Amino acid sequence: MKATYVKAPDLVELRDVPVPEPAPNGVLVKLAVCGVCGTDLHIAHHLATDWQPLGHELSGVVVATGADVAHMRAGERVVVECSTPCGQCRACRRGHPIRCRDAVGFYGRSPGYAEFLHVHARSVVPIGDMDFVTAALVEPLSVALGTISKIEPKLDDTVLIVGPGPIGLMALAACRRAGVRHTILAGRSHSLARLRLGEELGADRIVRVDQEDLAAVIKNEFPDGVDKVISTAHPDSVAAAVELINADGIITYIGLTNDERTPLTVDAHTFHFKQLQLRPFSGPSSPFTYPAIDYLRRGMLPVERFVTEIFPLQRVDQALRTAATDKGRSVKVVVLLDGMLA
Repeated sequence: MKATYVKAPDLVELRDVPVPEPAPNGVLVKLAVCGVCGTDLHIAHHLATDWQPLGHELSGVVVATGADVAHMRAGERVVVECSTPCGQCRACRRGHPIRCRDAVGFYGRSPGYAEFLHVHARSVVPIGDMDFVTAALVEPLSVALGTISKIEPKLDDTVLIVGPGPIGLMALAACRRAGVRHTILAGRSHSLARLRLGEELGADRIVRVDQEDLAAVIKNEFPDGVDKVISTAHPDSVAAAVELINADGIITYIGLTNDERTPLTVDAHTFHFKQLQLRPFSGPSSPFTYPAIDYLRRGMLPVERFVTEIFPLQRVDQALRTAATDKGRSVKVVVLLDGMLA
């Protein structure tokens, strides 16, 4: 089978590797579609110091199951979770699945930009008759829903979203669905397609931070201030959020930097006397997989507006390049792993 491996900076290999056999508790999935995530781009450009597998926003169909798998059968259409907590250990039972020591997953070990994937049966979730391109959005949408859960949106909130990438845009759509009072989307002019989609999704204000002063816009147009902030941008945006947000506000941050040791610096005095909360989200997103499937099944996200480019597996290098450099036209890039399925 064909499988994708990368090495920084931006070296891509499509290798011929054996099709794995399912373990007793495993499932072999014939992959259909894999979305390009910002994390993939960070890995390919900066973090992959040696060759490693890539891709994790997956949909496909089960083709074989292990001897101990009773709840899954060949022919079922599925999505695959990156990491699935056990649900039984002390950390999981205390509501801290991120600390699960028995989580299973393929991320960083097996490629998602590939023709087949072997995973633990626990990580495979049925999607019914949902089309595979739509299903490839389940993973990023589950991340967006997990991020929103951190800010606990309320009807009277004004929410600032910094970063108009797919996660930020999905968070914007979900905030609008939750009925928050105002939403503000901040990004740079080069992300033209994404900013336009933000406007279509119902943002009350689009701020191009390379052309406008975000603080002045909020002060002049939203005199009640900002109650919650979602940042999918550089950590520096958290420091700016501390200055912009109201007292008792909540800031959530999700993102990666080129340097894993990038410091997060805020004005401690302001943070303290405003009595702010900083609640990062780094997963697992698996608690939000079923809500994301339901969200998409009910047509609550305009999939056709998100998915702007589709590339075949043979052109995965071009898919990664487009997602990284063409934000003026592209929102979400996906890779078609099997044209017969999708």
